[in-house]
Amino acid sequence: PNLSPAVAVDRAGNLILVWQGFRRQRSQVLLKSFRAGQWSSETALSEPEADSWDPAVAGDPAPNGPGGVWVAWDSYQTGEFQIYTRRFDGTKPGPVHAVSRNRLFSARASIACDRQGRPWIAWEQSGPHWGKDWAVDDPAGTSLYKDRSVRVAFLEAGQWREPASPVSAALSERM
Repeated sequence: PNLSPAVAVDRAGNLILVWQGFRRQRSQVLLKSFRAGQWSSETALSEPEADSWDPAVAGDPAPNGPGGVWVAWDSYQTGEFQIYTRRFDGTKPGPVHAVSRNRLFSARASIACDRQGRPWIAWEQSGPHWGKDWAVDDPAGTSLYKDRSVRVAFLEAGQWREPASPVSAALSERM
């Protein structure tokens, strides 16, 4: 099956489609572009060794930048759900960036690019061992519907940084 499609337009006006597809017994993040009335061949963006889910895509609008798109997704590559991103320049994908690097649950990324072409990623975060069958009986685990927060990071000068104030500062006490 092919699931969770998302689309964006690059600076040249080409349509970029990303989705979660099952190839070789694994869930991968895949990409196709629509240029000059034709679809490109399929390009795998995520690493094939681990399941990857729920891609998001954003065009890079930087006026003097190279164009292209940024794609974000979550993967179970490390044994915990983590956020990854990769830039696609219109012909080939760049290196994979690990955005979240901890033992916490990080999933369901959304992505946007600012005017300078920096990708900004927001995602859900929860405690370690989120949703494991045994998490209810283990104080180190995090059961479903418990301990959710929103995280945000942006790429600047090759480093993932967080905004000066956490997203929680903009939310009401009830939220």
